[in-house]
Amino acid sequence: MTCTLMIYASIASVVHAQNIEAVTVVTDQQSGAILKFVNGLKSSLHKHKVNVINSKAATSISKSADNRAFYITVGGDPLAALISRKVSSPILATFISESAYRTITKDRHGRNITAIFSDPDPDYQMKLIKSLYKKPVKVAVLLSEATQEKRQSLEHLATKNELDLKIVNYNSADNIYKALNRISNTDILLAIPDDKIYNHDSIRTIILTTYRHNQALIGFSSGMVKAGALATIAAELEDMADEIKILINNYNTNKRLPSARYFRYFTVKINQHVARSFNVRNTNSVPEIIASIAEQMLTHLDTGTIKK
Repeated sequence: MTCTLMIYASIASVVHAQNIEAVTVVTDQQSGAILKFVNGLKSSLHKHKVNVINSKAATSISKSADNRAFYITVGGDPLAALISRKVSSPILATFISESAYRTITKDRHGRNITAIFSDPDPDYQMKLIKSLYKKPVKVAVLLSEATQEKRQSLEHLATKNELDLKIVNYNSADNIYKALNRISNTDILLAIPDDKIYNHDSIRTIILTTYRHNQALIGFSSGMVKAGALATIAAELEDMADEIKILINNYNTNKRLPSARYFRYFTVKINQHVARSFNVRNTNSVPEIIASIAEQMLTHLDTGTIKK
């Protein structure tokens, strides 16, 4: 089951006169998931011509605005390539975390770029925790110098979701065991995308250590759940394609790009073996969990406490 809640963010204007005719996907990746994503785009955007090019071919892209062109980048390098070319046509970044997107676009003053982040909205993740546990729990978050700017937002979301949050600073020069020992008295580690903490070399250590601490890990990708995290909010590739279709259709109507945001169509991934190990019982019905998250989101909308 997939859920979406259409919460409209602030609008960044980009004025073009004509509707989009061609969509160009710029990617350096050839994995099965990327190919499936591209095929899904071609199916969803059947009214548009969809081209796929390598970012190295970006040097041939015109810098001037083309009223009928729209670019979708897959990953950070293709986005950086288009930015270096100072492309004026609208660009949608995908398969990129919020932190990576902010880093790549920080010196970009134009308003022709937006993104659908690959990492889940921390607000949704906290609502997932509440739906899974249905009791007071202590939640820990590790932040390095690369993600310190998220502290205030996470504290606000924890207060809104009535969660007891402990944020611990992680120095990349430290031993990961030291940081994990500092949060061993919490029930859950909520992982925030941060290559300085969660990377190929450390993820197995983090999963095993939190497991020994009797501490569940809420991941930020389906891969982490397969590796041993308890659960995560995730976007299916087909749903991402449909969400992009809606974004492009809206752009054709109002000639505006929405502000960069997290994905809105979501499902829930749960590692049932890990759930049984931690005696988390409310995991058998994913549709019920999704409905619970959606209900919490609607409740916050009704009370006017949600901020985007």
